[in-house]
Amino acid sequence: MTESEKERFEILQEQMDQKLDIIAEGFQLLDGKIDRLADKVDTNHIAINTKLDLVSTNLSDQIAGNRKEIVKNREEIVKNREEIGKNREEISKNRESIDKNREEIEEAGRKVDENRERINEHDRKMDRFIAKTEEHEERIGSLELV
Repeated sequence: MTESEKERFEILQEQMDQKLDIIAEGFQLLDGKIDRLADKVDTNHIAINTKLDLVSTNLSDQIAGNRKEIVKNREEIVKNREEIGKNREEISKNRESIDKNREEIEEAGRKVDENRERINEHDRKMDRFIAKTEEHEERIGSLELV
C-alpha cells in the first residue's frame, strides 16, 4: 500500500469515524427521547388507571344504589298489584250494587208510570164527576125556580 493510498484510507477512516460518532450521538439522543417517552407513557398509564379505578368505583356505587332502588320499586309494584286486586274486587261489588239499584230504579219507574196512569184515570173520573155535579146543581137550581 502506497503512502497516498494509506493517506486516503486514513481520511476515509476519519470521515467514517466522524459519521459513526454522529450516528452514536443520534442513538444517544434517540435513546433519551425513548426513555422520556416511556416515562411519559408510564405516567399517563398510571393516571388512566387511577381514573378508571375512580370511574369503576363510582359505577359500582351507582349500580348498588340502582339495585336498592329496583328492590324498593319491586316491593312497591307488589303492593300496588295487591291494591289493584282489592280495587277490582270492590269495583265488581259496586257494579253488582249498581245493577241492583238500576233494576230497583227501573221498577220504581214502572210503578211511577202505573201511578201516573191511575192519577190520569182518577182525573178523568173527577172531571166526569164535576161535570155531573155541575149538571145536577143546574137541575136543582132550575127545580127551585119552579
